[in-house]
Amino acid sequence: MAERLWGQGTSAGSDYSNNACILMGGPPPDYDDLVLLSVGLYVGALHSKQVRLAVYQGGSTTFPTGASLLEDLGQTTGSAVNQFISFSSSTNPIIARDEPLWIAAKGNTVGGAFSLRWDAAIPEYSNFYTDHGRTVVAAMGTDDTTAFPATVPSGGTNDVGWYIYYMIVRYEPANKDWSIYKNHGTATNSPVYTYSPLKRNRPSIYYKSD
Repeated sequence: MAERLWGQGTSAGSDYSNNACILMGGPPPDYDDLVLLSVGLYVGALHSKQVRLAVYQGGSTTFPTGASLLEDLGQTTGSAVNQFISFSSSTNPIIARDEPLWIAAKGNTVGGAFSLRWDAAIPEYSNFYTDHGRTVVAAMGTDDTTAFPATVPSGGTNDVGWYIYYMIVRYEPANKDWSIYKNHGTATNSPVYTYSPLKRNRPSIYYKSD
């Protein structure tokens, strides 16, 4: 088992009062068997209003139009400031390795403020696309009490700034070694693979030659 942070995990930059639905995109980690563990973001000096987080996959490298919802993580809570806050995934969806990946955050700061940290410069450590992939999608609304749609609608516009979103993904195993699995045929002759710890690294002991 191994875990990895994907996105932008540093707290550099300035505060930004969010009144939009902003999606940050980039290529997923280059591994099979990825699952989503959690999603987070950095909140600045004001956090009297909340924001809603989600993860999508699909669309193009330029816009998230048509991307499918992997999970709606729900709303932030409380009034913590100047720190990272995160949500644990409740469904641990599978992440494909070959489709653009997007973290979405929406909130309406009218009458208060939810302060996102952002940076106008390209972060030194980031998995987001460097030339595009920062998109405001007005059609997704700003009401953090409303669930995210199943797919990202059209109408996105390019945004500026690098918002501090991130997610933690897990891949297990990073590289499959099928030699530690035993193949058991079924009645229909379809293979079912089950883990065989005794077979690891010493296969000659357990197989008799004719």
